[in-house]
Amino acid sequence: MGLWSVALMTPPLLAALFFTRDILLVLRQEPQLAADAGVYTAALAFGLPCSLAFQVLRNFSTSLSRPVPPMVVMGLAILFNALGDYALIFGHFGLPHLGLVGAGLASASSNLFTLIAMLAIARAMPALRAYHVLQRFGKPHWTSLRELFHLGLPIGITMLFEVALFNAATLAMGTFGIAALAAHQIAITIPSLTFMVPLGIGLAGTVRVGLAAGAGDMYGARRAGFTAMGLGAIFMFCAALVLLLFPHAIAALWLPDSAANRDVLVLAVTFLHVAAAFQLMDGLQVTASMSLRGLKDARGPMWLAGASYWLAGAPMCAFLGFGLKMQGLGIWLGLAFGLLVAAVLLTTRFALLSKRPVPAPH
Repeated sequence: MGLWSVALMTPPLLAALFFTRDILLVLRQEPQLAADAGVYTAALAFGLPCSLAFQVLRNFSTSLSRPVPPMVVMGLAILFNALGDYALIFGHFGLPHLGLVGAGLASASSNLFTLIAMLAIARAMPALRAYHVLQRFGKPHWTSLRELFHLGLPIGITMLFEVALFNAATLAMGTFGIAALAAHQIAITIPSLTFMVPLGIGLAGTVRVGLAAGAGDMYGARRAGFTAMGLGAIFMFCAALVLLLFPHAIAALWLPDSAANRDVLVLAVTFLHVAAAFQLMDGLQVTASMSLRGLKDARGPMWLAGASYWLAGAPMCAFLGFGLKMQGLGIWLGLAFGLLVAAVLLTTRFALLSKRPVPAPH
């Protein structure tokens, strides 16, 4: 039914990809940037359902304590995508020089690869094959589908609130000029990478909290949740130190230190300092949110995330960036404030809910 939900959700998402250029023009982005983005997303579109279906199978494998197969598939997909980029963007191995279209096709093809590989693993690996994941695929089980949407929609909206805020920040940066936008893209890549570690820890936390809560062991659930938060916080503290100590070296990995790039690098270093400041909060909010999922608490985190990012973070971005004319720095400080509020609210909610006894089954 997870795969059925992918089929139901894909059409409206594809529409957004095909109309990317028009959407960006409405949002007052530069016409050439909007046109280039539209070309890329149109080529990328056919990989979207494959990517979503892979996520279903990845979570299926992870929830059965088999996280290694999806990791291996993703590692191979990176190599597959890199090879496809090299071949299709630049026209190697006798293939045409397609530029942005080639980049989109390479990414979409790698998404197709992940789906095929994960399906093969689900059918071949004994621990996964025992569940017959595609058996009776043509007959929907409406109760399970309703439960997936009941839990999944709030979780998806929670993630959407955060992603939308960061995407809105990128759009705001586009109004400050190419240098600010380039610096933002360089700087945001690092928190996006470091975020993956507490996200993975949080996913493990979801499983462990859910197993303990399902067994009626709320002490074990609480311990698992706070362990996930502690591990995420420790890693992000170390990441923050790296960003504080080596921001210029990190930024220079994207652009050489030359006079032509000086404005971009200066801004990127400034943004990386802010990123260092919110690393800890980012790690706490994602592990707390994931731990709450293990308690089947989806709606509460959705509302808290919405308030944190759009009633606290977004107004602060607008006030500092445009009101006080701090531009890019103001946007980044607003993002940090939103993450701080989310971390405090979500960790507090988990602390309160994990004290309650498990409700008796009806």
